[in-house]
Amino acid sequence: MQDAWTPLKVASAVAIINLAGNYYLIIQRGLGVIGAGITCPVAQYFGAVVFIIYLQRMGRRDKGIPLSYQVLHHNCSRQLHDPCIGCTVYIF
Repeated sequence: MQDAWTPLKVASAVAIINLAGNYYLIIQRGLGVIGAGITCPVAQYFGAVVFIIYLQRMGRRDKGIPLSYQVLHHNCSRQLHDPCIGCTVYIF
């Protein structure tokens, strides 16, 4: 049997955060479309982070996907004498 409740809970939390944020930023603060543009990505990123953390914890218990990450730094600082701007995170 697959786990269908966890994605439903995360999606419900994202919808509630989106609704509350929209109410606050659009109606209370009067930002209009800009408020909706701020709230939606914030709620979506929150849901993505929560779900990735959940998958990682379940992977440690041998019930889910074992996740590991690696940050790869590009060697651009030698050429530009500035800190490297581009770093890539691979989750596998």
